[in-house]
Amino acid sequence: MICPNCNSENVLVQREQTGSIGGAHTYGRKHHGIIYWLFFCWWIWIFKLVLIPIRILFGKRNGINTITGQKTFNRTVAVCQNCGHSWKV
Repeated sequence: MICPNCNSENVLVQREQTGSIGGAHTYGRKHHGIIYWLFFCWWIWIFKLVLIPIRILFGKRNGINTITGQKTFNRTVAVCQNCGHSWKV
């Protein structure tokens, strides 16, 4: 690969993490108004109060009983070792 700034071939290509979304509590959560919460979502809290003890008692025994996830966002960046110019590949 050739640097577009100084035309050198001494270029390092690497992946860098630009961001992440973690956990089941933050990924995919929607925000609703007060009318939605008053008329539709109150039963979800009751369902969760019943479901959480059942998951704890009868969940998988592989060490983790909760559902978690992590999504990371990466990009590939090239950095010239001679002049220090960097760009997305």
